[in-house]
Amino acid sequence: GAHSVMIGSIFAGTDESPGEMILYQGRSYKVYRGMGSLGAMKEGGRDRYFQDDIEEDAKLVPEGIEGRVPYKGPLSS
Repeated sequence: GAHSVMIGSIFAGTDESPGEMILYQGRSYKVYRGMGSLGAMKEGGRDRYFQDDIEEDAKLVPEGIEGRVPYKGPLSS
């Protein structure tokens, strides 16, 4: 069996998770981005991926994704 799991996207659609709520084609979503995504690095996560010395955003090498996940409501439901 596994000793660890990566489940950030499972919780990303809940009320308790940070992220902007958007309406897309009549459905509710929450914006989700991994810590290695371009957006996260632009907002201060560069040092985590040893790219803190890069001054131009165009030279960053993203190692994660940005997207949207379906809104799920509160975690307790």
